[in-house]
Amino acid sequence: MKRYERCIAVLIVVMLLAAVIVQRPSVVSGLDTKAPESVVAAWSNSQETAGSDEAKIRATVDAFFQLDYANRTTTTAFASRSFLMAADTDAARTFARYTDGLLKYKILCWDALDALPIGYEEYRPEYKEVTVDAAGSSASVTVLPICTFRYDCVQVPKECWGYQTHVLTLRKVDGKWLVEFEETLDWPERKEFPLDTDFEKLTRGLPTSLAEAKRYEEDLDRQKQQDIETMRKNNDPRLCFMSQRDGGDMSSEPVAGNGEELRSGGYVAYNRSRAVLYTRWATGTSPRTGLVGYGNNPLFPYYSQGDCVNLGSQVVWFGFGGINDSAHINSHATPMVTTGGTLWYQGLSTWTTLVSQDLYSFLRMINTNRVSDLVGVQGWWYGSLGGIAPGDLVVRTQSFYHTMPVSAVVDKHGTSSTAELDEIYISSHTDPAYDARLIDFMPSIIGHPEYCDFVNISIFKAP
Repeated sequence: MKRYERCIAVLIVVMLLAAVIVQRPSVVSGLDTKAPESVVAAWSNSQETAGSDEAKIRATVDAFFQLDYANRTTTTAFASRSFLMAADTDAARTFARYTDGLLKYKILCWDALDALPIGYEEYRPEYKEVTVDAAGSSASVTVLPICTFRYDCVQVPKECWGYQTHVLTLRKVDGKWLVEFEETLDWPERKEFPLDTDFEKLTRGLPTSLAEAKRYEEDLDRQKQQDIETMRKNNDPRLCFMSQRDGGDMSSEPVAGNGEELRSGGYVAYNRSRAVLYTRWATGTSPRTGLVGYGNNPLFPYYSQGDCVNLGSQVVWFGFGGINDSAHINSHATPMVTTGGTLWYQGLSTWTTLVSQDLYSFLRMINTNRVSDLVGVQGWWYGSLGGIAPGDLVVRTQSFYHTMPVSAVVDKHGTSSTAELDEIYISSHTDPAYDARLIDFMPSIIGHPEYCDFVNISIFKAP
């Protein structure tokens, strides 16, 4: 797989027509008790009785997402959305098959991890634009299809879904508005599952993929434990600055200071609580806590071509004692590495990463610095999933690189010493997210761990 030198921003091309209709979000409550057939009946009635094209268009879009959400709450009564699709061309028929196949496969993956919701209580779409052409035969809709799921797990509060921006194109067929295509602007799903994906083949291979994923995780965890044991046999002084969860001797996190206070014997302990605090500079609202992210730190210029590494670097920098002050940042104070082969890179007035302008250098540096005890951030690139903790990084490697700091690990299975995919919450720039479930944001990695790298941050060696 080719390793690209930077995160590539998702190409967004949306054709907006002249008439723009923006209205207050509608709210429909109690939908977790509504059967799919009720959704179908309500949609059919709307196409016969609704007076305006806009009302019919919204009814079609709402039914499209309501059936999506209803299907997620069961593995035994899948309701196809093909009746909502304008499938009279090869492209439209391909998308109609894709829509059902994708959702069915996701449901199987979520069910395998015991991560399906048991119901949804509210659907409250936020419509941004509804645009109808002059002939009244085609339309474009931009919407955030937000709803609230319920999960049968006391450790996890109600979680919202649908803060990604969706654009749907619709066409009127025999007086009814039907969906031709749908894309997600903030979530490059098409990269993970192309339109020609054979979901039946993926489904047949899912048990094998899940078993391989488990072995992959266990192998990485054993490798990390062997590395830790080697360090212990060698009386490696770094163990004193690594938390017990990371395999070290430090019983608690270091006290947050100004960077200098955290340094001892040339090493800086990673303060995960501090790192997690910085993840609030991500964009959006946390579905886990309801907190609202800040967006972008104005002291670090935003890298418009792909800011994900920038955010991840800042999280690591703050966890190692960085001070959110322009003088501290611009002076390249510790832990910004400005000596050696991997530097805190400034490109065209933009701080892009902790080490260089490409993510792959960061990944290579993590392991190399640890093995050779070099200046800079040290850790485990392969990042055994079992050892992943808040403040670490998850890196998507399929199609393009994408960096996501871990903002929380919620123990849902009574295994506090390890982390499972459905227990990890991530934050992100470029594909905006704040404290979102990893398996929802990147469903393909459930059966394909090779699509994702886990980066376990350990310590920082000061120059």
